[in-house]
Amino acid sequence: MHPFSRVGGSQVCNQMRLYRGYTCLTLSTSVVARGKPIAKPEGNKKANEELYGFNVCNFFLRECINMKSISQGMRVHSHIVKSNFEEDVFFQNNLINMYGKCGRVENARKVFDQMHERNVYSWTLMIGEYVHHGHCEEALKLFYHLKQEAGMEFSQSTAVSVVQVCAKIAELQFGKLVHAHVIKTGFQSDVIVGTALVDMYAKIGIREDARQVFDKMPEKNVFSWTVIISEYAKHGRGEEVIKLFKGLLFAGVKPNHFTFSSVLRVSSMLDSLEHGKQVHAQIIKTGFDSYIFVGNALVDMYAKWGSMPDANTLFDNMPELDMVSWTGLMSGYANDAENGHGKEALELFSQMTWSGMKPDNFILALVLKACVCIAALESGQELHAYIIKTGYVVSASVVNTLVDMYSKCGSILDACKVFDEMEEPNLISCNAMIAGYTRHGLDEDALELFHEMRQERMIPNGFTFVGVLTACANLAAQEQGKHIHADIVKSGFALDLFVGNALVGMYAKCGSVNDAAFVFDRMLAWDVVSWNSMIAGYADNNFGVDAFQLVPEMLWFGINPNQVTFTSILKACARLQSGEHGKQVHVYIIKMGLETNIFVGSALVDMYSKCNNIENAIKLFEKMPKRDVVSWNAMMGGFCHSKSCEGALELYIDMLWAGIKSNQSTFVNVIALCTGLAAMEQGKYFHCHIIKTGFESDVILGSALVDMYAKCGCIEDAEKVFSKMINRDLILWNAMITGYANHGLVNNVFQLFKQMEHAGVQLNYITFIALLSACGNAGLVDEAFKYLDLMSHTYGIIPGVEHHSCIVDLLGRAGRLNEAHNYIHEKSLQLSAVIWQSLLAACRVYGNIELGEQAAKCILALEPQDGHVTTYVQLSNIYAAAGRWDDVNKMRKMMKDAGLKKKPGFSWIEVKNKVHTFVVGDRSHPQTEEIYAELQ
Repeated sequence: MHPFSRVGGSQVCNQMRLYRGYTCLTLSTSVVARGKPIAKPEGNKKANEELYGFNVCNFFLRECINMKSISQGMRVHSHIVKSNFEEDVFFQNNLINMYGKCGRVENARKVFDQMHERNVYSWTLMIGEYVHHGHCEEALKLFYHLKQEAGMEFSQSTAVSVVQVCAKIAELQFGKLVHAHVIKTGFQSDVIVGTALVDMYAKIGIREDARQVFDKMPEKNVFSWTVIISEYAKHGRGEEVIKLFKGLLFAGVKPNHFTFSSVLRVSSMLDSLEHGKQVHAQIIKTGFDSYIFVGNALVDMYAKWGSMPDANTLFDNMPELDMVSWTGLMSGYANDAENGHGKEALELFSQMTWSGMKPDNFILALVLKACVCIAALESGQELHAYIIKTGYVVSASVVNTLVDMYSKCGSILDACKVFDEMEEPNLISCNAMIAGYTRHGLDEDALELFHEMRQERMIPNGFTFVGVLTACANLAAQEQGKHIHADIVKSGFALDLFVGNALVGMYAKCGSVNDAAFVFDRMLAWDVVSWNSMIAGYADNNFGVDAFQLVPEMLWFGINPNQVTFTSILKACARLQSGEHGKQVHVYIIKMGLETNIFVGSALVDMYSKCNNIENAIKLFEKMPKRDVVSWNAMMGGFCHSKSCEGALELYIDMLWAGIKSNQSTFVNVIALCTGLAAMEQGKYFHCHIIKTGFESDVILGSALVDMYAKCGCIEDAEKVFSKMINRDLILWNAMITGYANHGLVNNVFQLFKQMEHAGVQLNYITFIALLSACGNAGLVDEAFKYLDLMSHTYGIIPGVEHHSCIVDLLGRAGRLNEAHNYIHEKSLQLSAVIWQSLLAACRVYGNIELGEQAAKCILALEPQDGHVTTYVQLSNIYAAAGRWDDVNKMRKMMKDAGLKKKPGFSWIEVKNKVHTFVVGDRSHPQTEEIYAELQ
C-alpha cells in the first residue's frame, strides 16, 4: 500500500466506517494511487473527529468532481446528510458543483432550492451550470430572481455566467440590461467581464458594440484580443484582423493558438501572402508551430494561396495529423486540380487511406472533384468501388458529386445508374443529371427529367432552368423554351442573371433574335456572358451589323470584350465578307493582347479566309504559337473556300504530321471541296482516312460522302456509302434521293421515296425538290403535279420558288409553254427571276420569240445588272435560231454599252490526283503545246 504523507489508506477507510458505517473503498483506492494526503488534526478528540470528518467529506467530494463520478458523488452526498453537514453552505455549493460537473443539473437545482442560506457563489454556480448545459432560459430566470427577490449583489463570475447565457441564446435586450448593471457595479473594468461582453455582442452579431466595449477596456488579455480578432476574421475583414494583431503585439500580449488560427484564416483573403508568412514567423518565435490546431491553419492558408510546396512541407513536418490536416492539404490540391495538382490529390487520398484515417464525406467529394478536373474516369470508378466495398454511408452531396463526376468524365451511363439507384434524388442531383444529359447531347432526356421533376412537385432553381434552356437551345425547341420561360416568370427567376443569359442564348439559337433582344433589353444587369450571348445571336442569324453595334454599347457599360466576344464578331465579319471591319477588329484584338489566343487566332484565320484574303489567313496561321484541331480546320476551310484542293491536301498531311487528330469538321470541309471540284480521287483518299479514324458511321460525314460521290458521277459508290449507314437522318436520305434525281434515275427516286415514307422519315422542302426534278428529267408532268399536291396537302409543306421553278421547267421541256406562262400568273410568281429564267430556257428550245421576249423583259427588270449577261445571251440565241440577226446585233450592242461580258466557259479534268482547269482561249497551262498537238 502506498501511504499518504500523514494518513494511510487504511486509516481513511477506518474513519469512514467510524462515521456511521460509510465506506468509500473505490474512492480510497484511487486516492491512495494518487498519493494525496489528508492531515489528521490533533487536540480535543470529539472536535478533532468532527473536523477530520469534515475534511474527509470535503476531500472525497472534490475527488468525485475531478473524476465526474456521479455514483460515488451521491454516496458522499448521503454521508454528508448523515453527518449533519447538509446545512453547511460550503458543502452545498460543492454539491451543486459536483452534480453540475457530472451532468445532473436537476440534482444540482434540488440542492440549490433546499438551501436555507445562499451566498453569491451559490447563485453563480447554479447559473453557470445552467449555462454550461445549455439551459439558458432557466439561467436567465435565476438571474432575474437573484436581482428581484434575493436582493443580492452579484459577483464578477455571476456577471460572466449571465453574459455567456445571453451570448448563447442571442438575447440582446437582456444582455444590454446586464451590461448596464455591470457598469453600475463597476465591473466594466474587469478584464474577464469585459471579454465576456465583447464575446456576447460579437456572437449576437453587433460587431460595432463589441468593438466599442473592447476599445474601452482599460486592460486586455490574450482572450480579449482573440475574441475581437476572431469576430473580424469570421466576417472576412482581413485588413482589420491584421491591424488588431499588430496592436496585440505592440501591447506586449503574447498570442495563443486560437489567436493565430483566426489570423491565418483571413490571410488567404488579403492581397499578398507576405502577411501570412509574417504571422508564420511569429508562430515559430512563440513556439506554437507544434500545435496541431495552428499547423492545420498554416497548411490551409498556404493551400488556399496555391503555395502547395509550402503546404506540403508543413504537412509532412507536423508531429500529429488529424482529419482537419488531411482536409486542408486535400482541399488545396483538389481546388488547384485544373493547374496540374489533380494527381497529387489522388495520391494524397491513397496515403490517407493507407495511414488508417477514414475519409469523411467532404474528403470524398474533394477527391471526386479532382477526378473531374483531370478527367480521371478510372480513378473515379476506383473511388466509387472503395465506397461500396467499405460500406461507407455517404451523404447526398457525395452521391451528387458521383453523378457529376461520371457525366463530366464521359460515362453518362454510369451517371444514370448512380442517379437511378438514389432513393430520393434531390434538386442538386437532378440538376447534375440534367447538365450531364445536355453535355452528352441527350437533350430530350434532360427535358423529360425536368417534366418528371415538375410532376413530383420538385421546385426548380436557377441551375435547373439554365440546364433545360440549354437543352431547348440544342434542340432548337422554341415552343418548349417558351413554356419554360413562362415557368421561369411564375417561379420568380426572370430577373436572375444566369437564367436571363440562358434565355437570350436559347432564343438566339432557335433563330428568334427579336425574342432574344426582348429578354436582353429587360435584364436588370448584364455581365460579359449576356453581351456575348446577344452578339453571338446576331452573328449566327446573319444580323452582322447589329452585332457590330452592340460592341460600343458593351464598352460604354464598362464591360470589356473577351475571346468569346471577338470570336462572335469575327464570325459576323466572315458572314458579311466584310474584310475592312475584320481588319478593324483585328487591330483591337492586338491592342487587347489576344492575337495569340488560340480561339481568337482560329477565328481570325477563318475570317480572312472567308473574306477572300487567304494570304493573311496563312500568315496568321503560321504565326500562331499553339494550334488545335479548330485552328487547322479554320485554315482547311480557307483552302476549301478558295477552291485550293492541293493546299487542303498538303495542309491535311501537315496536320497528320503535327499529331493533330482530325474531327468531323475537318472531313466535312475537305469532302465539300472535293465535291465542288468533282475531285473524286482526292475524295476517295479522304474517305479512307474517315474509315481509319473511326468516323465511318457518322451520319453528317455519310451525307457529305453520298453527295460527293453522286456529284462526281459515281452513283454506285454513293449507294454503297448510303447502304452501310446504320443511322440515317433526313439529310442523308435527301442526299441520296437528290443524287438519283441528278443522274436521271427516276425509278430509284420513286423507290427511295417509298422507303422514306415506310421508315417514317419526316420529309421536308428538299425532298420534294428532288422528286420534282426527277419528274422533270423524265417528262412526267402528271406525276409532278401529284407530288406537288401531296407535298402541300399531306405533309403541310408550302411550295417554294424552287418547286414552282421545277414545274415551269417541266412544262417548258414538254413544250407546254402557254401552260407554264399561265402557271406563273396563277401562282403569282411574276416577281421571281428564277421562274422566268426557266421559261426563257424553254422558249429558246422551242423558238417561242414572243414569250421569250416577255420572260427576258421580266428578268431584266428583276435582276441586278450583273445578272443580265445570261438573259441577253439566251435572247440572242433565240433570235439567232430564228435568223433575226439584226436583233442579235442589237443584243450584243446593249451588252457592250452596259459593259457586260459573257464569262468564258471552263472545264477541268483530274489526272493522277491533280485537277487541271481549262478556260476558253487560255494557253497558260504548262502542257498547252502537247495538248494542242494531241488534239490536232
